Amino acid sequence: MDISGKVAIVTGGAQGIGRAVTECLLKKGARGVTITDVHEQKGQETVNEFSQQYDQKRVTFMYADVTLKSQMEDVFRQTKTTFGRVDILICNAGICNEYEWERMVDINFASTIRNTYLAVEYMGTKNGGNGGVIIINSSLLGLIPNSIIPVYAAAKSGLVGFARSVAFEPMMSENAIRVAAICPGAVNTQIRNSLITRYDEIMQELMKTETSLEPYVIGDHVVTMIEDAKYNGCACVVTHDVPFSVVDPPEIVHSQCNS
Repeated sequence: MDISGKVAIVTGGAQGIGRAVTECLLKKGARGVTITDVHEQKGQETVNEFSQQYDQKRVTFMYADVTLKSQMEDVFRQTKTTFGRVDILICNAGICNEYEWERMVDINFASTIRNTYLAVEYMGTKNGGNGGVIIINSSLLGLIPNSIIPVYAAAKSGLVGFARSVAFEPMMSENAIRVAAICPGAVNTQIRNSLITRYDEIMQELMKTETSLEPYVIGDHVVTMIEDAKYNGCACVVTHDVPFSVVDPPEIVHSQCNS
């Protein structure tokens, strides 16, 4: 997909990876980007900054809780009204709170499912759209186990499985929509600096051994995944030590599931 002239929605776009993806899309010539977030003040500040740099008519902020379908419907509806179309959805909103694990699963995992199917209603060629791309922000912990934040890891693992599977659901191909997941290692973001776990001391010691990527590294890779049609139904990993690459499902399991 050529990003120039296209329109995107970025959830959790007020800061961190979402903010970086938004700026990368604007640099690539996106016609418009709607940032959604529950951090309203930060979201408005981000939009004000980008409006000065890239044209105030190309970026807008909407307060929205990704777990509430009615609010996300408003986001899609208003984005299409403002910019004339919707082509890209970046599912990026997330938290890490092992005590409020049900809420975390709803934000990090279940909302992505709801909003992916909602995107089909606005992006799908059978629904008057032009097709599009959905990029899901998972995590390295979606690919490997983690005993310190197990529910977070489980939710991120669910995102990997969903992206690999839903991309080949007939509804997606029939509506010309691609879906893929990106799985970053440690990234220097607000969520990484405010993890709520049952084992904070252990987590702090583990974090001291990590080298974080900057959010714009992830933003650049997201752009690559949007632009290149080969990224469909896949999960891409990138860490300080592991270069950006596709991680295939275990071959033996894949063969059994399709036999």
